[in-house]
Amino acid sequence: MLSILHKKRLLPELLQDHIDIHCHLIHDIDDGPKTLEDSYLLVKRAMELGIKGFIATPHIMADMYPNTPQNISAKYDELKLHLQQKDCLPKVFKVAAEYMVDDNFEIQLNDKNLLLLSERYVLIEFPFIQIPMNIEFIIDSLFAHEYIPVLAHPERYRYFHEQGDFLTLLKQKGCKFQINALSLSTYYGNSIHKSAMNLLDEGFYSFLGTDIHNQMHLDKLSEIKVKKNMEKLIVPLIENNKNIFT
Repeated sequence: MLSILHKKRLLPELLQDHIDIHCHLIHDIDDGPKTLEDSYLLVKRAMELGIKGFIATPHIMADMYPNTPQNISAKYDELKLHLQQKDCLPKVFKVAAEYMVDDNFEIQLNDKNLLLLSERYVLIEFPFIQIPMNIEFIIDSLFAHEYIPVLAHPERYRYFHEQGDFLTLLKQKGCKFQINALSLSTYYGNSIHKSAMNLLDEGFYSFLGTDIHNQMHLDKLSEIKVKKNMEKLIVPLIENNKNIFT
């Protein structure tokens, strides 16, 4: 007979009424859905899995996705109207952005022209190749502007697998961390899954996001099995999402 610690549940069972704070749902704006219908089908299926609310977070990257609050808001309004017409509007449906920490981000920060997850929380990401040289300055600047940075998927930055002390420094400064749901499996690779489990066990994360871009992500997410001991660590993150971002 299996120990209770080894009993597993499917991840969607834990995501009932979840508020997803990191997802790429808006059409034709980044590497997410390409058409309005693709966006609708992605939202519809995510809702069928139990997720009740979404803060859409399209990429803002100077070199690849030079989006602005204006064009993001226009696309968001178009999608929101389409979802209303399809009778598929979630209980919570907002828009923010996932900001690459690059030179352009520093300009936007100084202009106080950011799309926020909530009144103070801003979702940021780092380059996957190497950590930005000025990252401590950027983090300190965010706090100086009275924002709270939320670092997306720290487990996916492989340089942190060998430089974990820097994540500790960011945590001490007050930075929050968001784990990707797919990192609970080996979808991104074994080393990223291992990093996610270590950070989860050590209490680094505050929030959980799906980071869905397409139907395949939902396919994989729906298959993830969660052990009881992992469930105890994930549920508080899901509750944080509800309490802060509803």
